[in-house]
Amino acid sequence: MKPLLIAMFLLVTACAEELEVFSGPYLTRDGVLFDQETNQPITGIALRHYDSGELMAKTEYLSGLRHGVNKEFYLDGQLARLETYQSGLRHGSTETFSKYGVLVVSRNYSMGLRADQNGNLLTGLVEEKTEGGAIEKRRFKDGLQDGYGGRYIGSWQWKDWCYRADEYLEPDDPYCDATRDNM
Repeated sequence: MKPLLIAMFLLVTACAEELEVFSGPYLTRDGVLFDQETNQPITGIALRHYDSGELMAKTEYLSGLRHGVNKEFYLDGQLARLETYQSGLRHGSTETFSKYGVLVVSRNYSMGLRADQNGNLLTGLVEEKTEGGAIEKRRFKDGLQDGYGGRYIGSWQWKDWCYRADEYLEPDDPYCDATRDNM
């Protein structure tokens, strides 16, 4: 059984298609990434670099849309973000790391909408710890930010925001008043 599994693995690995690597320049039209030289949508891996030449991001694309793994890096090469996409939408886990390599935030998505670890769309008040010990409180409805929220350090509110169906509103918008209580 073991030799059969090894043979199957080698066959699949040998038949796997290598992704073409693109290093730009790029054009973006209507959310689709194109190779500027060929004017064709990118299918493969797009690399972005800092002005100094260090790798900034390595992203998999299919027909010009993010599809697969996206890795973003700090200037020193340390991983800053690791996330997956499907048909241009975040799908699966997104992890953000500090410049020291410490996991700061881990979030889940289902076809672009915020979800729990089981793939259920978020609804209600969600609290998340951030780097530095602050707490972010966000309200969700069917996976979209919806309502008043803020960043808190202890009982002190450092920042506030408000969204309606993932669209930003000014925190003093009347829509936000109904969700301002019980934070």
